[in-house]
Amino acid sequence: MPVIMKEIIQAGNAVQRDDTFFLDHVVFLVENTLFKVPRIRFEVDSKVFASMFLLPPGDAAVEGMDEKSPIKLEGIRQRDFRNLLHVIYPNLAPKCSDLSQDELLAMLHLSTMWEFKEARKVVVAKLNEKPMDAIQRVQLAKKAKVSQWLLSAYTKLVSSAKPLTLREIGTLDWEIIARLLLVQQQRPELWRKQDEILRYRVQCDKGFPHLLALNDLIPVNSEFFDVERSVKETFKSELLSIQAWEAEWEGR
Repeated sequence: MPVIMKEIIQAGNAVQRDDTFFLDHVVFLVENTLFKVPRIRFEVDSKVFASMFLLPPGDAAVEGMDEKSPIKLEGIRQRDFRNLLHVIYPNLAPKCSDLSQDELLAMLHLSTMWEFKEARKVVVAKLNEKPMDAIQRVQLAKKAKVSQWLLSAYTKLVSSAKPLTLREIGTLDWEIIARLLLVQQQRPELWRKQDEILRYRVQCDKGFPHLLALNDLIPVNSEFFDVERSVKETFKSELLSIQAWEAEWEGR
C-alpha cells in the first residue's frame, strides 16, 4: 500500500472515490497493439459497448480491465481503430487532418457498426469534403445509409450533360437506371414546347411497366421545375427508407 494511503488510514480518515472524476479505463487488443483509453466514452457514446460492459463477467477475469485480459477486437486493423479513437477522444492526441478517403470509409464502417453516433457525424462531415464521383457516392450512400449523399448523387447524375457510360450503368440496377432516365427527360433543354416536356418510353427487358409507360406529353410549369424536387419524388420510397433508419439510429 502506498505511504500516503497508509497515513490517511492510520489517521482514521475514510477514503472515498469522487462520483464524477474517478474514471475507469478499458484495454483493447487490436491486431498486435494494446490500447488503453478512458472507458466512459465507450459506455456513453456506444450502445454496443455499453451493452457489452453490462454483461456478467462469469468466472473468468473481466475483459478490458488490464493488459493481461484485454478486449480483443477481431478483424479490425489497428490503424483504423486508432483513427477512430482520434475522433472519440479529440483532446487526447493531435487531430488527424490528412486522412485518406479509404481511412475515413473504414472509420465510417466502425462508427456505424459500434453505434458511435457523434463519431459517425464527424466522419460523414469529413467525407463530404472528399471528391467523389456520383456513382461512387450512390454506392456509398446505400451502404452507409446517408440519405443526403444519395439525394445529391442522384441529382448530379440526372443534371449531367453527359449520358451514363456503360461502366456506370453496369454498377446500377435497372430500376434505378429507369428512374434516373425518367427524371433526366424532364430537364428544360429537352422540352418540346413551352411548359411541356416529352417523357420518352424507356425500353428495359428487366420489366418495370409501372415506371416506363410514360411517353405522352405532360404539362409542366417551367418556372417552378426543380430537378432535386423531381428526384425526391421519383426516389421517394428509397430516400424515406434511409431517412427512417437515420432517425431511428440517431434516436430522433
